[in-house]
Amino acid sequence: MKTRGMMWVSITAIGLMAAMAQGWSYNPEQFTIAHRGGGGMGTRMAGNFVVWQDMMGMQWYGYDLAAGGAFTIAGGSAMMLISNESYAVWQDNIAMNWYGYELAERRKFSLGISDVDGMSTRLTGQFLVYKGMMDAILYGIDLESEETFEIASGDIDGMSIRAAGDYVVWRTMTMPPTLAGYQLSTRQSFLLAEGEIDSMSMAMSGQFVAWKEWAMEEPMVRLYGYDLAGREKFLITNEDMDSMSLKAAGPYIIGRHTMSGVLYGFDGLSREIFEIGENVDGMSLFVNERYAAWKDVMSMRVYGFDLPGRQQVETDVESMYSYVLSGSYIFYFFYDPDLMTTELRGFDLATGEGFTVALISSGGMMMPIADGDYVAWSDSIPPSADTGLLGARIWKLPNDLCEEAVEVAAGVPYRGDSSGATGTDRSSCGFEDNRDVWFVFRPAAGGVFTMDAHSEAFDTTLAAFEACTGAETACNDDANLETTDSRLVMTLVKGKQYLFRLAGYDGSGGPYELTISRGSCAAPPQADLTGDCKVNLEDLAVMASQWLDCGLDPADLCL
Repeated sequence: MKTRGMMWVSITAIGLMAAMAQGWSYNPEQFTIAHRGGGGMGTRMAGNFVVWQDMMGMQWYGYDLAAGGAFTIAGGSAMMLISNESYAVWQDNIAMNWYGYELAERRKFSLGISDVDGMSTRLTGQFLVYKGMMDAILYGIDLESEETFEIASGDIDGMSIRAAGDYVVWRTMTMPPTLAGYQLSTRQSFLLAEGEIDSMSMAMSGQFVAWKEWAMEEPMVRLYGYDLAGREKFLITNEDMDSMSLKAAGPYIIGRHTMSGVLYGFDGLSREIFEIGENVDGMSLFVNERYAAWKDVMSMRVYGFDLPGRQQVETDVESMYSYVLSGSYIFYFFYDPDLMTTELRGFDLATGEGFTVALISSGGMMMPIADGDYVAWSDSIPPSADTGLLGARIWKLPNDLCEEAVEVAAGVPYRGDSSGATGTDRSSCGFEDNRDVWFVFRPAAGGVFTMDAHSEAFDTTLAAFEACTGAETACNDDANLETTDSRLVMTLVKGKQYLFRLAGYDGSGGPYELTISRGSCAAPPQADLTGDCKVNLEDLAVMASQWLDCGLDPADLCL
């Protein structure tokens, strides 16, 4: 071992989507973010960070999910703190100044501004957008360079300001109102629309904006969209959509019909409208770039919808509590009246499988927050009776168990990550290599094959089995003196099933690559004439024999 978006066109999902994969393992890796003061309403998660306020000390803290450490952001005088995946911004209630904090660099800096309408502040990427309280000018600050620039002036409705990606849009309170926009990186202004614009209905992603608009001479209300990059306005529908339920994420605009309660989706790229679901509770609607999720007002069961796949997903999620959507995951609290226990559970819309994240002991639960593979929640942490803040990373593995082994093919490298793998077995050639993943291979032809396990992150072990309950038939830790990669060279029978267990020395894991190649080595040297993956005297003897067989005349080529 060695170290190292037109008229409604219904495309109704005919049936509920079946699970796309079976046998996935969901292995929540739990950790503590804060031991006390962690149940505040200001808790939020974005990117690699959790930001929260200690409700007792009133301090603002951050937690680095990737590195696993907490840090102080601001003191108790910090008010109106907003944050995203890169920055936190707030007003100091004593100094009456605004400050910023770069989360990755742990750097606090002064913004040098005090005349701020706090209700107008928006944070998108590296830009802070705000409206001056006294001069009513809309400003932007590049938090990376700390440059302040003017975006627009005039009678701007501060509550209508939306910011996402590289853009800001707002409605003026002039007559007639206008909907204007600004590209932050290029410092360019543009006009989206002019007319009776409903500011409450405005929804925005980094690609598209949607809003309701009507004309005084017509009773009809129209839903419009705008392509931010293409600078193009287009009609989505003449149907009356519920303003409060209108949402945007990526290329999708989602809205519920006011009268029927049917939820529709609009693809801004293909300009296609499709039906998502019925009996939709608009207050429970969550949308991201891949999925929509909501509660059915009749059954209170949660449903999901795969937006690119145009497929509805029925879940087993029934909860009196609120839930959160993160990627393909739905996280929610489940109370079992028989056992009188509460659990934080997850449901994967991609696979149709549910799993348990953690057992909850406290009755005062903060709604879970989540981003990507991470979820956080509040609970009491003994011996303290105070509320702490806990988190978990969900390791989703298709091959954590031997019975769920992934089938691989010769010549096609398989790349995965074993960091969240579990297991209790150990191979004969490694030390405590219990963190394992499994593969099954059925050769299309018999002969000699080479199995290579490579990783830049950990010392691999590789073992072969003929059955999950069978004995180990081969094992390797280090293939040679220059690497901690593993290699098996075996003669295999056509069509027979072979199982391979890839693990990490001393419980290690991480990204890896498994490759199966025909022959006795994956990449034989050019001068290897004996097929033993080495260039030595045996190869020289073969070359001499071939030369002699061709004749002694050097001009006599052996073709």
